[in-house]
Amino acid sequence: MKPRLQLKIIGIVFIVSFFIFSTLSYIHIRTYKEDMETSFVNRASSIAQSLDAGIETKTDIEDRETLLLLIQKQIWLDPDILDININLFQEDILKVYLSSDLNKIDQEAEKINFESYTQDMILNKITETEKARVLTVVTPIHVSGKIVGTYQIDITLENIDKKINRELQTTLITFFILLFLFILILFFFLKRIIVNPIYTINEGFEAVKKDKLDFRVNINSNDEIGVLADSFNQMIEILAASRKQLKEYSRNLEKKVKERTKELEKRDRELIKINKKLEEANQKLMKLDKEKNEFISIAAHELKTPLTSIKGFAQLMNTNKVMKDKKKLRHYLKLVNKNTIRLYNIILDIVDSSRLSLGKLNLDIEEVDIRKIFNEVKNNMKIVIKEGGIEPVFELEENLPKIRVDPGRLLQVIRNLIVNATHFTSRGGKISFKVHKKNNKFVQFEVKDTGEGIPKDKQDKIFSRFYQVDASLSRKVKGSGLGLSICKGLVELMGGKIWFESKEGKGTTFYFTIPTSNCLK
Repeated sequence: MKPRLQLKIIGIVFIVSFFIFSTLSYIHIRTYKEDMETSFVNRASSIAQSLDAGIETKTDIEDRETLLLLIQKQIWLDPDILDININLFQEDILKVYLSSDLNKIDQEAEKINFESYTQDMILNKITETEKARVLTVVTPIHVSGKIVGTYQIDITLENIDKKINRELQTTLITFFILLFLFILILFFFLKRIIVNPIYTINEGFEAVKKDKLDFRVNINSNDEIGVLADSFNQMIEILAASRKQLKEYSRNLEKKVKERTKELEKRDRELIKINKKLEEANQKLMKLDKEKNEFISIAAHELKTPLTSIKGFAQLMNTNKVMKDKKKLRHYLKLVNKNTIRLYNIILDIVDSSRLSLGKLNLDIEEVDIRKIFNEVKNNMKIVIKEGGIEPVFELEENLPKIRVDPGRLLQVIRNLIVNATHFTSRGGKISFKVHKKNNKFVQFEVKDTGEGIPKDKQDKIFSRFYQVDASLSRKVKGSGLGLSICKGLVELMGGKIWFESKEGKGTTFYFTIPTSNCLK
């Protein structure tokens, strides 16, 4: 528990104590100051009475030498007296009769002397000077029962101010000592009767938080805090009884909940499986739908081109002019045949891709000498490569083991990779076809070109069905986008693996492996 209550109590005690002691100190100093000033006024009155006693007749007051001796005697007896003036009135007009300094009677002094003379009473005032405060006391002069003038006695308050300051210092020191002791005693008293019981009750609440319902608050008091402690103990007892009943109820409820939870968990698992399957199926359907749309768009375009050419050339050949010109007729027939082969290859790619995706493509596996496959590729593809103004390179490692493959499908893979390379390699470039043994288990085939290369952001999709690096209908390189996906499917179906390396602007190398006959045995 944070000690905020103690701080609040200390603050309240300090404020109250400070106010009480400050008030008492102020009253004491004020009373002391007033008493001291009153004593000085009384002293001045006594001096005036002494002077008055020495003047019995008007003749006495006219004796300046005697009066001056009386004044000097009084000043000598009391060092606090600065000066004594005797002021006489003639027809209510003030005339300074005897004074050491005639210039000191100012308007304020004349006023207070006149008021004392007319009202027959002792008056006083305090003025501030550069050195100290000065108390001026004015008393009437009585001669034969009549008021003939006033005594003006000026007394310095320098000594009294020093006494007041010393008294103030003593009072302040006493004030702070008593304040500290009072606060300390009051704080410990309040802490014992208020703070400690509250902390004890708070410990009880903390125990309840930690589920310690056997905790009891022991406070021996008949006041409100004691009643609060008894109420707290009763609350814990009720809470403990309720907790016991709740546990019994929870045991029964827990059994039912577990049974129902098992049923719900079972249903949830089933629903999760169903949802997962539905989501996977939905993703596949979306992917298939996207592939279907792409395929329809590409296939329609690819099929339309050769069909349009065949239709156009057939119409031209049907004219009398072309029928008579055998040279043109042969040229058009050659073009028709070329577009028919192109159309046939597209349809074959579509059929092969469909069979691979359905797992219904059958292979005619046989043991094959790699040299036979290599020579056939070299003889057929050399011409295709050179037609594009590209340099062909063929390399075959000696003493390669035989492989078990479908020769037609293997040639299809190699042909697709080489034709693909010609599409993306400019004139003056180079395409190489190499075959070598990777290890005792596999033979590795490589088709390398110095063409455009494949952009990094498109390399991960290169073996996808219907995918083309340039998928626009206005692309330079024509094709269905099925060639590389078919190559991948055929290689894997024959037990091999296909991959590639490409750097944009430097070319691409496709690799694939085929297991040897010894490995398959």
